[in-house]
Formats: sequence, C-alpha cells, structure tokens
Amino acid sequence: MAGTNPKLNSSRPEDSKLQFTRKVKENPSRVMRLYTPLQLHRYCHVPKLPVKLLGRSNSSSPFLSRPSPSRPPLNILYFGSDHFSGQVFKKLHDLHKSDPQLIQNLEVVTRCDMPKGHRLRLAPCPMKVEAQQLGVKIHEIPKREDGDIKAWAKEPMPLTPDAQSFNLAIAVSFGLLIPNEVLAQLRWGGTNIHPSLLPMYRGPAPIHHALMNGDVYTGVTIQTLDPKEFDNGRILEQERVDIPQDATLENLKNMLAEKSGNMLVDFVRKRWGSEMVDGNPLASLTSVTSYPKIYAPKVAKDALRVNWKEWSGRKVMQWNKAFTGQLWTTLHVNDQYKRVLLTFSQSGHSFKDEDLPEELKQAEPGTLIVVGPSGGERFAAVVCADDSIATLTSVKVEGKRNVDAVAWYDKVDGKVVFE
Repeated sequence: MAGTNPKLNSSRPEDSKLQFTRKVKENPSRVMRLYTPLQLHRYCHVPKLPVKLLGRSNSSSPFLSRPSPSRPPLNILYFGSDHFSGQVFKKLHDLHKSDPQLIQNLEVVTRCDMPKGHRLRLAPCPMKVEAQQLGVKIHEIPKREDGDIKAWAKEPMPLTPDAQSFNLAIAVSFGLLIPNEVLAQLRWGGTNIHPSLLPMYRGPAPIHHALMNGDVYTGVTIQTLDPKEFDNGRILEQERVDIPQDATLENLKNMLAEKSGNMLVDFVRKRWGSEMVDGNPLASLTSVTSYPKIYAPKVAKDALRVNWKEWSGRKVMQWNKAFTGQLWTTLHVNDQYKRVLLTFSQSGHSFKDEDLPEELKQAEPGTLIVVGPSGGERFAAVVCADDSIATLTSVKVEGKRNVDAVAWYDKVDGKVVFE
C-alpha cells in the first residue's frame, strides 16, 4: 500500500479515521511506532502551513510533537550564499546522493541575484551557481525593505516532488537570521556551521580576525540556530584547525570549508544515521567551551588604511594576509593626494636582526626605500613603527594599474613617503 509503514501488513486495508482514533486512545506509543509522519498528518488533519515545512506540527495532539523512534529520513533546507557555503554544500550533496535513505531530499535557499561590477549587472551568488551546477532545487529570498526572509517565510512554497516535509535547516554563511516562523516548523530545528571556535570570533568575519591577530590556530563549530541572534546557539561540536604560517585569506577559507564539510557529513551520519540515538539528536547536547567570547565584525575600508606611526611591520604582514591587495595609504603627487593600494610579502624585517642600511633605519615611518645592490636582488621596504619594516611587492596608484614595487620606485622622481 503506497504511503504505509513497511512494518505494517500490506494486505491489511487502511484504517478508517474512527479506527485510528481508537488506537490512539488505547496505545499512543504503539501508534508512533507503526505509522509514518505522513500518515499521522493525514489522519489528524494537520493544517497547511504557509511554507509547508511540516516537520513540527501546530496541532495540540500529544503524540504529534514527539519524535518517532523510527526516525524518518532527512529533508533538508540548506541556507547559504557565498563560495564557502557552496563548498560545504557540495560535501552534503555527495552524502545525499550516496545515502538517499539518510538524506531523502536536499534543497537550497539563497539570496536573489544582486547588481555587481562597474555596470551593476545582476549576477547570481556563488551558492546559487553551485546549486544550479548540481541540479538542486533553489528557493530565492527576494530583496525587500520589509525584511527579506520573514516575508518569504509567509509565502506559499510548493511541496517537493515526493511530497515530503522538510525537517531540518542547515545554515552556512547565509548572512540573514532564519526566523522562528521557519525554524518552529522543522522537526529538528536548525544547525549552523561557523568557521571559528565559538564563542571566539562570533560574527561575520571570523577568518579575517584570526589572520589579523596572528593566531596560530582557529577551528570550526557546529551549533544550533538561534532565531534572534547570530552565533548564539548551543555548541554541538568543535574541531581545532592549525593556521599555516604562510596562510592567506583564500587558502585558509578553503581549508576551513574542507573541514566544515567533513564535520557536517560526520555530524549528520552520527546524529541521524546508523549511530543515531533515540529522541531528538540535538536536545541533550550542551555547550562546553573554554574559548573567550570575542566579536568579529566586518572591517570597514577606512580601517584598512595603514597607520605607519602605529603599525609595526608584523601587524602590516598580518593584515595583509587577511586583506591582500586592499591595504591602502595616500601619497602626495603633483599637489594632490592619491590613494595607493599596497600588497606586501609574507615576510618582514626588524632593525634588530637584519643588516639594513643606515638610511632606512633613520627614515621616518611611511618612507619607501629599495634595498639591495644595483644589478642584484632588490626589495622595496616601507619603514613601520617599532623599529621594523614591511616588504612591499606591488603598488597600485589611484587611476593606474598594479605594478611591481621596485619597478615603480625606480621611476619615481624624489623621495617617497606614504601618509
């Protein structure tokens, strides 16, 4: 019989609503074992919900809100927007394809196309591109002034082709709070992957801040979703990741995306797969962490201006890792101040341990000098605070193209002092 539990005798005619009601009154726990969630919903007249995420019922029936001992397969809504979330999603999608009994359905909720580039042409976000390439169904959150996702949550959304209900939300680098209007309708609520060891670096820029501060390790956290505040859920799992000495934002993001994807797959298998435990797989987990509570806000462009009198060469290096090619300064050129974008090498020098010319040691902070013999290997150095220098590799003056720092210096007439 289509739609019945395999444990039931398929030759037995389907119960009438009267028979079903009698069974509930006599032994509700047995009913939970014998009937699928879809059967329970049909017999109990569960009303249509706005977005049809029927994982958690509005009904007051005592047994409908209880998790089934024979846990149904996962039907996941994955919320993401950027390349990081797309990389993690690929791992989850591979699990869905290899184990459809564990993850029956997987769909994506992402941001709508936004204007990008000089001509402000509409372009899809990286998460949408990844979902399209994998042939996954996509739900877009329209851009609205009245609250993007809350407005979307109230709209009708078509059921999946097999008429299964969503029962779990997974959010990775989505950028919007997922409201209770959505989470309350999901049997398992929602989980989130965050690339830091929470509560350290909670906020939108955890990877940047780990590099800016010169940390030697960071990590990945799986937490529950809080509908009212970002990164305020209960911590479910954490793993530490060492930061390579030559790490940049791009390769550290890739490392953490790889770790996040693997952790998510293991987490889903452990909590809902063959190793699953009875009851809600998230209910009994508690937050145990010794990491400090630090907020990691987005860094404004004005904050990327190098303060030569206060920034050491080490700080310049660390910030360069997080914002390669985005650090800037100003230069007085032809009675005008021009903005100059700077890119530095991953190595710095100190006056104390480097055999540097006296000219460089006595120069004021912000002075650019090329060091090295004529015809030999030369490098461009900028004097910083704390008796240190930063090795400059390229320069892009406002309105000009990006050029090698030594070649640019050789063409400049006179002393170069950045301000």
